[in-house]
Amino acid sequence: MCDFGSGAVFFILCYVGISGFVVVFTVLPIAKTIYEETDTPWRLYCCAGAQTVSAAYLAGSIQAGNVYATDICGTTTMAGLEAFCYFCSGFLGSFSHVFVHHVKSNTEKGGSLSAFW
Repeated sequence: MCDFGSGAVFFILCYVGISGFVVVFTVLPIAKTIYEETDTPWRLYCCAGAQTVSAAYLAGSIQAGNVYATDICGTTTMAGLEAFCYFCSGFLGSFSHVFVHHVKSNTEKGGSLSAFW
């Protein structure tokens, strides 16, 4: 379950404007300890793409690219808030959940990540 917990932390921190690169290396020491205690495969650390959902798909994110675009286009950061925004976020979140679950169950059976491809 900790693989989804770290994804949730990534999502929240990236949505409020912290760069995904900074978040990954900030959460790393905490996640390493938790992953070792719960016997979760380390390869699942950055597996789900939570940074992409929060920084690119959801409207209102205060990432630098979104804020610069508001000045140029004369809109607000919430201008893209439509049903499509929620659809893309939900789809990618669901796909990520299934993918991480599949990789984790495959690893527990003694396989590797390369068996997925």
